[in-house]
Amino acid sequence: MKNSSKVKKPIQYPQFWNQEALDIAIQSLEKINMTDEQRLWYEMALCTNALAIKNEEKRVQKVVEKFKAEIVTISLKRGKLSIEEIAEDNNVTIDFILDIQNQLSKTNS
Repeated sequence: MKNSSKVKKPIQYPQFWNQEALDIAIQSLEKINMTDEQRLWYEMALCTNALAIKNEEKRVQKVVEKFKAEIVTISLKRGKLSIEEIAEDNNVTIDFILDIQNQLSKTNS
């Protein structure tokens, strides 16, 4: 107690006192107080939400790939840029462009 007069107020709180950490701690306490049935429903809801997010990410990725394929197709039909330039401009691989080019040549034959 002799040194208690020397203690200053904290200037910065520890990182674990932030809002996110406190929310996680509160959720943990709430889960501890759940019945087995409540915990089962909670876990099922988490799994359902995670699956929905994963499926939505896949759907968005497919749309992005389809859009890139359309842009590459337009660029290839113009014939003004090299394959390397098209790949660099659209952030795709050269193999991706070659596949589209092969598909275009098959449809034109």
